Amino acid sequence: MKYIYLGAFPPPYGGVTIKNKLLFNKLFDYIEVEQSKFYDKNNNLLLRIISLFTTIIKKKHGLIIGISKNSLKKLTFVLFFMNKKIMNNSIVLVMGGTFPQMVIKDKRLQRLLQEYKRIYVETDGMQKALSSVGVNNVSVFPNCRERADINAEMQKDNQQLRCLFFSLISEDKGADNIFAAAAILNQKDIDYSIDFYGHIAPKYIQKFESSITRNVNLHYCGVFKSTKKNELYNKLQQYDLLLFPTKWKNEGVPGVLVESKIAGIPAIVSDINFNSEIIKDEKTGLVLKKNTPEELAYAIERVYFNRDWLIELKHNAKDSSEEYLIENYIEDIIRLLKE
Repeated sequence: MKYIYLGAFPPPYGGVTIKNKLLFNKLFDYIEVEQSKFYDKNNNLLLRIISLFTTIIKKKHGLIIGISKNSLKKLTFVLFFMNKKIMNNSIVLVMGGTFPQMVIKDKRLQRLLQEYKRIYVETDGMQKALSSVGVNNVSVFPNCRERADINAEMQKDNQQLRCLFFSLISEDKGADNIFAAAAILNQKDIDYSIDFYGHIAPKYIQKFESSITRNVNLHYCGVFKSTKKNELYNKLQQYDLLLFPTKWKNEGVPGVLVESKIAGIPAIVSDINFNSEIIKDEKTGLVLKKNTPEELAYAIERVYFNRDWLIELKHNAKDSSEEYLIENYIEDIIRLLKE
């Protein structure tokens, strides 16, 4: 059977597009699959809409759907009323962590989702939430990455504790908590640094620039652009801790948490959505229960004064990355699509 992959691809780069590209490339060698023209913005909008309509009404192919939750909801209703048969041949990749909350509130959507061949969510918690309302055609397919051929050596001979923030720089992502925590650390006998990588949210630029210039331990390193294979992981391995005190309510399985695991870097994360499923508290990182600057500063301090524990956290983080490698999931997906 031929499959049409309905979803956005890079550029631009983001969690959804990276996940779609990775899966598409893996599937391409095993099944007949092509990208939908609907998301190709180089084409005329009318032609894109016609292409989407044609894809929806055809009955002799299946869909691989990797789109946002709101778009998925709309598409599900359209498919059900226009071509329910195609749903039985289609799989869905849920993007983000708030999809179950939307489904729990919508009984009609719950019934329609059961028409899909399979729905893949990113965590066990999401699967259990959907199962609780009778949506049982669900399996777990995390926000995966490919296995990386990188140096697995865990360093512990540096006095300075090297931390990084690797995401959109905004208050929603917890940048303000990091600044406040750094001010607390400055009052203690702790040799640390925090490097920021990422785009700065337009509304946060002035505040960010003002805050970072007041602390010599903090540095803005721009937007990291990887041009070579494994370059990202080699960069991450220069650090001891990833800081991710996000407050954003729509977090799913952030790619940076998976990438830090592959690099063997433990993360300090807020206890929001599914972060505590991804990061096991005091095993592969630390989970902030209240997500306050004081709690973040204390977590950094604990690691700073216990380097043997830091090495243990690094090894555990690296070991846990096996759960997020696409090689461990792709065969089951291919087998399902070939049924």
